[in-house]
Amino acid sequence: MDYDFFNTPKDDKIEYKTDTPEEFIKRNWKELFFLKHKDWENEDEHRLFIMDFDGKLSIDGCIKYIVVGGKVFLDRLKLKQIIDKVVDPSSACYHKFVPHSFATTSYNTHGYFTFGIASHIMQVVESNLSDEHYADYYRWLHLEQGYG
Repeated sequence: MDYDFFNTPKDDKIEYKTDTPEEFIKRNWKELFFLKHKDWENEDEHRLFIMDFDGKLSIDGCIKYIVVGGKVFLDRLKLKQIIDKVVDPSSACYHKFVPHSFATTSYNTHGYFTFGIASHIMQVVESNLSDEHYADYYRWLHLEQGYG
């Protein structure tokens, strides 16, 4: 990953003379997909770019945190909407994330802050235990994940 304050591809590094969109992407993939603003350099993001692959690729276990903005604390409805996806058995996120899988952005160089968002998520989960999906998620956290 390349980080810069100008996170758009530099025109002189792009090869425009290609016959197809696929060829354009193959020649310019790094400039197109692996440039990010310098502010994100500490997040340690890894990207995988694959072309011409028709198999199934799983990223299970590859996500360490889902980072949300600090404003999520100001809107409990938005936080509930996020958690609704995590507790829904028809969602790909079901039984994939525990509260500490979520982090809020940090304004220092120490990384992400997980405790605050985990505490808020647990408050939302515990206040919605009358909902079957939330109750199942809560049991899963405590019985299978040893959470709490």
